[in-house]
Amino acid sequence: MGNTEIVAFDEFANFTSVTNYKQLFISCSSLRRISMPSVEISWDSHAHDHGPFYSCTALTHVDWGDSSVLITYGLFSRCRSIDYYDGILPKGLTSIGDMAFFNCISLTRMIFYEGMELFGQEILRECLALRYVEFPATTRKMSLYRLCWDACRDGIHIVVKAMIPPELSSSDTSDNRTRYFYVPDDSLEAYQATEGWSSQTVKPISELPDGYRAMGTLR
Repeated sequence: MGNTEIVAFDEFANFTSVTNYKQLFISCSSLRRISMPSVEISWDSHAHDHGPFYSCTALTHVDWGDSSVLITYGLFSRCRSIDYYDGILPKGLTSIGDMAFFNCISLTRMIFYEGMELFGQEILRECLALRYVEFPATTRKMSLYRLCWDACRDGIHIVVKAMIPPELSSSDTSDNRTRYFYVPDDSLEAYQATEGWSSQTVKPISELPDGYRAMGTLR
């Protein structure tokens, strides 16, 4: 906790007896990469406790190996060097907890993998450089509440690939940031007619500008 010397910690993959990952590496400010043990990784989030990498400001890569990960509150909160989604999220996830990427100020784009279904609140809050977000076709439920609160002032382009409009636990986007939602062309009318989505700026994916299209999987 708070170690400022460790840069790489691949040996942690052998620490299979750890049971509580709550803020385990909090403020390890030099840690850039780490390998996780092949065990179930979780922590108590009832009191808004952040995940193991809270404020690991140099972290850019996590090798999850065969870990079974329960994503809850604030997995990568204040990991301010993460600039790209690849190599940071474990495979096989079905949900992303609240505040997962809070204050990841270098993150420019986020592409959530196919197979993910549930997305919590404020998952990309204060990601100041964020320009592009892509939610998979498997998305079933998400929250727009402070989704990109205080993010890129030039506007956020958000692709939602789900053919059926996902259920919204909150449709509040009152943070005054410009955001555009792009959805499958054949589903545009369904989104426009669905409560919560009907109050958003929703456009067909075919109208996504080329510069943003190149940032995701829609090339």
